Amino acid sequence: MSRSAYFRSLRGVLIAGVMLSLLLVAPAAFNWASRGGRQNQVLTESGGAHMDEVAVEKWRRRNPPLNATARPEGLTPFGKGFKAAEARDPRGLISTNIGHINLKKNDALNRVPAEFRASGPGVRANG
Repeated sequence: MSRSAYFRSLRGVLIAGVMLSLLLVAPAAFNWASRGGRQNQVLTESGGAHMDEVAVEKWRRRNPPLNATARPEGLTPFGKGFKAAEARDPRGLISTNIGHINLKKNDALNRVPAEFRASGPGVRANG
């Protein structure tokens, strides 16, 4: 192979390499050059905060806040003047609507109104 043929083939490979590198590197270089540097970091952080605000706003539109209303009178099944019994030492007791219950003694049944008590062991619960 002659020396001129060798240089022509080498020149063709170099030209192809330069063209390929321009095709691959140029878009990345333009993208990198178009960035503002540190100035965009501040905008990105505030953009994230803005996105959070928008998300919270959308959530509040879909889920309106609950408004408290006064409870109507006479809804309690235990009667208007019912007061739950307070225990002196609530350790080991179970807290319920009718007061603290000791499961070993089962003294809470006396505090339940008569219409809520079962009449005996053969009574079945309605399903």
